Amino acid sequence: MKPSEIILNDKESMKAGADRVLAAVVKIVQEKAGILLQQNDSVLLLANLGKKNSELHLYTLDPPMKLARSLKYFIDKIKASDLKRVYGTVAFDAPILRMLRDFGINVQESDNPQYQWMADV
Repeated sequence: MKPSEIILNDKESMKAGADRVLAAVVKIVQEKAGILLQQNDSVLLLANLGKKNSELHLYTLDPPMKLARSLKYFIDKIKASDLKRVYGTVAFDAPILRMLRDFGINVQESDNPQYQWMADV
């Protein structure tokens, strides 16, 4: 599946207006302010925040077991990068963050008020 199809059909994107979300993602990538990673039917946007920090946004159509494999791939890619810290906007008790914790990621409350959580790479 194409990244655009995943983003347009992602449950959270649809709530926020999928066309607007896709347009924002395209703009970020075109301006080289972020990159997209894809594994299975999941796409991860890493938007550059400077100082080796990145904002993460996950768009997925994967069922839970497949999503876990996709997350493992994304985690490995991020760990292999030069990033120091990642930030996210989903609620601190969101199921996806529980999955990250299951992979050994130390998810903490954010030190930046614009984000709900953060994790050191």
